[in-house]
Amino acid sequence: MGREGTKRSMSGRQKSTRRILLSLKPCFAEQIYSGKKTYEFRRVRCHFRTGDIVYIYETGTGGAITGEFRVGEVFSGKPSEVASKEMNPVARQDVLRYLSGCKSASAIGITKVKRWARPTILERAYPTLRPPQSYQFL
Repeated sequence: MGREGTKRSMSGRQKSTRRILLSLKPCFAEQIYSGKKTYEFRRVRCHFRTGDIVYIYETGTGGAITGEFRVGEVFSGKPSEVASKEMNPVARQDVLRYLSGCKSASAIGITKVKRWARPTILERAYPTLRPPQSYQFL
């Protein structure tokens, strides 16, 4: 992997850029591609790192990976704290409802979004991989 695929930790060791497959409903993927959605919220503590590459697997599209984004800021905490990352008050209420009942949640910052011209069928790219319920490291 080239230099763009590594970064140094505080200890001086190199960390590789990780690749993650993230399942999304098509309506949420569209919000990411249009720039309306700047954080992806999850009802669990996610161990994503800034700079990781996330491949967007759209459910209901025949199993296609339709694009990617880079992880920006990752924030984990109580649902009310995590929901505060959503700046739109109406959308924040939707996030609070979604996160209701969980103990810990995460907000994953979305940067450098790329919608692919040609979606890739998951089973062609990764023949032995099943679509993840939420996300999966590749």
